[in-house]
Amino acid sequence: MWRTPESSFANRLLLALNRLYAIDYRYLHTDMFLGEILGGVVMIAGDIPCLNTVFSSETIKVFAEGDESKDGYIYLDDGGKHVAVLENLDPLGFRNMFWDRLADDKQSAVIGRFKDQMRMWNSPPNTSKSLC
Repeated sequence: MWRTPESSFANRLLLALNRLYAIDYRYLHTDMFLGEILGGVVMIAGDIPCLNTVFSSETIKVFAEGDESKDGYIYLDDGGKHVAVLENLDPLGFRNMFWDRLADDKQSAVIGRFKDQMRMWNSPPNTSKSLC
């Protein structure tokens, strides 16, 4: 089922995070990691129709005053920086895109000859393949 080491690792990691999240309230921060995955997929996908992304524009400020208990806190503020906030996306399209990209053999870290790797890196990408 898992065609690459990366997809196998990601599957085990996400299952472990889900298990920890269900066991104890102290693991509520695992959603931050899932947000990083979501952000990464949305960034590489751009405006691909299968994700049906909906963004809104908000102004935010990030608290950074040297207090460890408050640093990194993000709050809405009219005087802040304008950012695009993901409001909605198609969860099935997201799941399919995430696992399809991880299971792609060409994305996998395969150990091979360096000359073969250089040839792959220097050849133009195949843009005919859909990301969805």
